Amino acid sequence: MDRTAGGMPPTKVRKKTPPRRLGVGDLPDGALQRVLSLLPAQEAVRTCVLARRWCHTWKSAAGLIILCGGETRRKFADRLLRARGATPVDTCEFRLLELDKDDAHRIDLWIRHVLHCKVRVLRLNNVHIGWQPPHEYVPADLPLISQHLKKLQLENIPIHSNGFLEFSSCPVLEDLEIRNCDLFYADRLFSQSLKRLTIDRCIFCYDEPMEICAPNLVSLWLQDICILYGCILDFLGCPALEDLVICNCDLSVDQGCSTPSLQGTPSLVGAVIKVNNNDCGWGHAQYWPRTDLKFYPTFNKLKTLLLNEYWCEPPDFSALASILEHSPVLEKLTLQLYSEGRKHNVEIKLSCKPMEKSAAISEHLSVVEIKSEALDERVSNVLKFLGKLNIWFQFS
Repeated sequence: MDRTAGGMPPTKVRKKTPPRRLGVGDLPDGALQRVLSLLPAQEAVRTCVLARRWCHTWKSAAGLIILCGGETRRKFADRLLRARGATPVDTCEFRLLELDKDDAHRIDLWIRHVLHCKVRVLRLNNVHIGWQPPHEYVPADLPLISQHLKKLQLENIPIHSNGFLEFSSCPVLEDLEIRNCDLFYADRLFSQSLKRLTIDRCIFCYDEPMEICAPNLVSLWLQDICILYGCILDFLGCPALEDLVICNCDLSVDQGCSTPSLQGTPSLVGAVIKVNNNDCGWGHAQYWPRTDLKFYPTFNKLKTLLLNEYWCEPPDFSALASILEHSPVLEKLTLQLYSEGRKHNVEIKLSCKPMEKSAAISEHLSVVEIKSEALDERVSNVLKFLGKLNIWFQFS
């Protein structure tokens, strides 16, 4: 029987509406501003044409990446910072390229502006295009002033004075990274609050040591630097230093200068010291004598230590013996007997019995490791030396 014959209307089947696809425009404001912070400022501003909601979002992005160089970019940066006003910014990076000789003063003004905007992380990078850029940004001989700056990263920045490295007006600065910078005319770095310092691939002054005065510095990383004539390893201004890393550095001194010193570092808890054996080729210099360690103070807090093959030279292993003698609470020692950049194929773990341990080493020493490319003569010589200290090996 046809149900519609009695006047009953036919049942309508409703079509299911497909769920709406979410896009980037549906992100909450915080997430959207985070995305814009990862874009160069020019691209972030262009998003204002995508939707009404996006018209002013870029003005409150927590991060800025500003490309500097050329008339067009210069005018854009001026308008950008003027439009943002004093809106707080968390991170700011200035990528400096194709600069004119008169750009330095303008860049100094931009940096002061973002510091006024309470920036916490600031990055400055002279982006080199080709071997020799026509102009580089050289900071003014004026200290940075900020109550909010916590991290500063400098790359390819020539620093021609001590004023820029005077951070007494940055009371919360804790992290400083200086990479591939010319510090030839700067001989002093001061910060009351600095805790972590990285100096990588930098050139230092020939005539004066680089004085690092950072009483609260806990961690110092020196890598790929050639230290000539000065005594950069004198850390008398860093009494709280606990972790020291020296990697791939040529430690050389002039005939008339005292040798680099580890004095002032009795608080060291962990240290990695890898010294190059290759001549840097800059002038006439002699290498840091390994035996000078016997004149250094005792490292009463040093618990972990990594040394490369520089410290493991026969026949008497005087450098290794001295540093063990001056580390009374050492718990872990790692000897890296292979060239930097290569992988080790052999790893030997050693053990020592507390009752038979030599008085020349820490009574707390429980872990000794040797890492090498092969079981060669160097490994054999080290094992013989350690055997005299009643440290014996077991393969892992």
